[in-house]
Amino acid sequence: MEIKIVKNKIRKGLRWGAIDMLSNKFIAIISSVILTRLLLPSDFGVYAIAMSVVSMANVFTFTGLHGAYIQKRNTDENDLNVIWTIEFFKCIILLFFVFNSSSLVGILMSNNDVVPIIKIISFIFPLQGLQNIGILVLRKELDIKLQFIFNVIPQILTSVLSIVLAFYLKNVWAIVYSFMLGAIVKLLLSYIIHPYKPKFSFDRDRLKELFKFGKWLFLGSIINFVRRQGIILVIGGIWGVVILGYYNRASALSINLFTSIQKLFPQIAFPAFSSIQESPNVVRSVFLQTIKITGLLSTTIISIAFVLSKDMILVLFGYAWIEILIYLKYLLIISLLEIIVAPFKSVLNAMCIPRANTNVGFVNVFLVVCGIFIGIFFDSINYLFYSVIIANIISIIIYIFVSGNILKTAVREIIISFLPAILAGSVLISVGYWVNSILVGFDLYYVTGRLVMLIGMGVGIIYAFDILFGMGIRSMIGFSHQNNSESDNAENVT
Repeated sequence: MEIKIVKNKIRKGLRWGAIDMLSNKFIAIISSVILTRLLLPSDFGVYAIAMSVVSMANVFTFTGLHGAYIQKRNTDENDLNVIWTIEFFKCIILLFFVFNSSSLVGILMSNNDVVPIIKIISFIFPLQGLQNIGILVLRKELDIKLQFIFNVIPQILTSVLSIVLAFYLKNVWAIVYSFMLGAIVKLLLSYIIHPYKPKFSFDRDRLKELFKFGKWLFLGSIINFVRRQGIILVIGGIWGVVILGYYNRASALSINLFTSIQKLFPQIAFPAFSSIQESPNVVRSVFLQTIKITGLLSTTIISIAFVLSKDMILVLFGYAWIEILIYLKYLLIISLLEIIVAPFKSVLNAMCIPRANTNVGFVNVFLVVCGIFIGIFFDSINYLFYSVIIANIISIIIYIFVSGNILKTAVREIIISFLPAILAGSVLISVGYWVNSILVGFDLYYVTGRLVMLIGMGVGIIYAFDILFGMGIRSMIGFSHQNNSESDNAENVT
């Protein structure tokens, strides 16, 4: 694929990806605010346990075949049919397993309320297994516009129904029923959006070829589960569903909110890097620009959220939820570190070196597990957060050296790419706390004043750094037709 075509697809992908991210998160925030005021912390805690079981089942049966299809250079319909067949039968087995293990989960978590919820939610698996595999083609071809439609319509219907049901039911079942409706709508929509009609296929040689790459993604998914969903199970089992409910609401304003930024990398960066994997010089140039832009944008946004974290809780959830403030600050830091790591993972997968991600993941999960045991020993959840932050920092350091070696890039050059982010974060945090000391108060006037000042400063910093460091953010999102020097260099290499 020509570099110009790739660049154009990346630009379009970023635009629609940003629209997808912002619209989904706007809907999620609105529904989250309303549901938080209608339901109890224990409702969110029970739902979090049920969803962790579903996530665990998905993770430990994750095939990695979707990623293998995207990374593979030459693909055909037989690849799609093999993947769809394997995923379908896997989901049928998961339905049986999760449905029948619900009672055991209730015993282990000392909570019988979770049992019927798990039984109902287990039917999500056949709904997922029947989805049109043609949606995977959209990902490979970077058709983010249709993916946006595929994601946002079920999200809107799910959010509206959950709010309506919450007014009447006043319990966790409002979320459960709306979640299942969203899955049904997504299934139907997959066949409306893409014309492909999947067929059963058991081509052993084709499966073996795909799984050679996918097995490393499978191991990576297990590691990611232990780091994320495993923490939820530990919090619920050790500190109870109320603390888990607090954690769940803090996650809604942090990790869950910024997960969409991380998803842009497997959605856009991974297919883009895969399409130019045979031109390492181009990959290196695009990668350095990616981490520079990602670092600046994510640091700016999360720094503003960190400074205004108390305002966010009081305005969105109310004073009754002020207990989640410390959790929210920890999770915002973790969110930033995970976003920084995302482009490293994508480029290593695209260059067909997924094993490096797995090795780094093992180091990460070992540190997190150590933090869990320390937290249990001292009966303090803070140690758990400390371990996750330290693990992510160490992962970033390892990734810098590994990617530098693979892409033949000086470590110093990668570190310099983070300079705009470090400067932006330092300025925003310092000025943000100064603004908080001047505009003291939590009524609408003061909160709006702080928000407007910090957002204005954030936009100004991004604009200034885009010009100063030649990052090409304006041209990337379509506000300028001028190509930045790095993009031109990347194109000249080809």
